[in-house]
Amino acid sequence: MRFIALALIAIVMTLRSQGQETPVQDSTTSTDFASMTMDFNSSHPFFRPVGGITSWSLTDAAEFESSITLGAVLGFESTKHISNSSINRTESNGFYLLYHMAGENQPDKFTVSSWRFGFNTAESYGYQFKEEDEAGVYLGSTKAPLSWYSISIDNATQGLAGASALGRFPDALRFGEAATANVDVRVAGPVSVNLGYEWAQVYERHMFWYWAGSSVIEGVADGLVGWFTRSIGKNSPAALPIMHFILKNGVAMGFKALRMDQMNWPFTTAAPINIQSFTVGVNVVF
Repeated sequence: MRFIALALIAIVMTLRSQGQETPVQDSTTSTDFASMTMDFNSSHPFFRPVGGITSWSLTDAAEFESSITLGAVLGFESTKHISNSSINRTESNGFYLLYHMAGENQPDKFTVSSWRFGFNTAESYGYQFKEEDEAGVYLGSTKAPLSWYSISIDNATQGLAGASALGRFPDALRFGEAATANVDVRVAGPVSVNLGYEWAQVYERHMFWYWAGSSVIEGVADGLVGWFTRSIGKNSPAALPIMHFILKNGVAMGFKALRMDQMNWPFTTAAPINIQSFTVGVNVVF
């Protein structure tokens, strides 16, 4: 099992490194796609406070009370223009800290609060409002593959269905992952309004080899979609932002759905806590 997982990981890393190379320009187009590697020499720091509404769920458990989410993301962002088009490409790497504030206690619902932190990486393509200006609408996907959660649960609800399973999550930092479909409206220079739908999953425990195998399967799907969207961009740059948004987020959310009942699908493992949030943030690039 370990040998197979390591072999698959090596294959995926090879595919991704090949997919990250800048494509050779076609003689009929001058589209210039940036490398997938973050260039810190041309990047700028950013800060984004966020807030939103969060819902929780766990397979075969009673309902959860919704919570308010507050937090911030900070990191580095780089924007490059795709030549002979009205398309910009943005990528970022950052650190985030969020707090899910417990809602009002309800006798028939679980009441949960949580601190969470981790690292994320984002990629988006945007339509410029006018030439030589970064203002525009950007459609993107964000992944937080390294995240940790500290969860607290109201003890008064221990008699509800699923209480024993839910009780295995608190009292320790739990590993998890998240994916976000986001839309940025860059209104004035370095300032943009960020709208996002995030699906995060918290694992009862981190079973490395099962997690690695499941991640490899998703990585292959994500790599193939990345190659396909870049091929679309070479032939039809105007379609790139929309197709990238649909396909990249489709894969990410599809795998979240597959893991709702098994945290390391397709391997038989415990169900994760599912956290779905709608957020609004203001991104400021310095």
